[in-house]
Amino acid sequence: MDQLCPPPPNVPDFGQASPATGAVCAPVANSARPFWGFRLWLLGLVATTIGAIISFAWIDVPVARHFAFNAGRFGMINAGLSGIVLLISETAVVTALLVRRMVRGKLEPLGKAIVVAGIASMCAYLLNEAIFKFLFGIPSPNQMLFQSAPHAVHFLSGDAEDGFPSGHMMLSGAFAGALMRFYPRLRASLFALLGVGALILVWGDWHFVSDVIAGTFLGITIGLLIAAPHTVSLASDLVRRSRLFRRQLV
Repeated sequence: MDQLCPPPPNVPDFGQASPATGAVCAPVANSARPFWGFRLWLLGLVATTIGAIISFAWIDVPVARHFAFNAGRFGMINAGLSGIVLLISETAVVTALLVRRMVRGKLEPLGKAIVVAGIASMCAYLLNEAIFKFLFGIPSPNQMLFQSAPHAVHFLSGDAEDGFPSGHMMLSGAFAGALMRFYPRLRASLFALLGVGALILVWGDWHFVSDVIAGTFLGITIGLLIAAPHTVSLASDLVRRSRLFRRQLV
């Protein structure tokens, strides 16, 4: 039996006409995919929770002390690649692409994917700074090593200077998670890049191992959610409706 066609899985053109209402297509053979995707995410959540707890209890402090000689050695890199600098850079790129879209009337598929990934990345970083760090209140390696801050959880007592979860991994994980929606073949490469980034953050003593574990998982989750086909289709529909409303006013 035919059924209504679902929204396309790729990023829609915000100026593209939608299929006529009532169009039919063949039944979707992979309708069970979202269920298995949720089970895979749930497995990742369990693995991340266990890994973060084990790391927090037995791995974080010894590793941070082992790499303590790197703390403070990369001041210029830390300033140039700080979370706020990366956030501003992403905002500039997304703004430039949106301006290009308004001027030319369209945007290439890669540009659309970068816009969605950038928005997901910015949302993840802001959520981390405003909610997650405040919620857990776990000091960074620098605070533990040089400010005598205990490596412990301080619920509802954190601030933006704390390290859990890693803001850098939240930001990059969300960007990568969104791109995985549009370019599934890049998943292995994106995971590899995230792994390299996590190792650098631990080696430079900017973050504990548990920080990057939690930040990576949360970032990818936010990226996948924001770049979900239904979410992008809803955004496209809102843009079309706002255009129609403006034309009616004119």
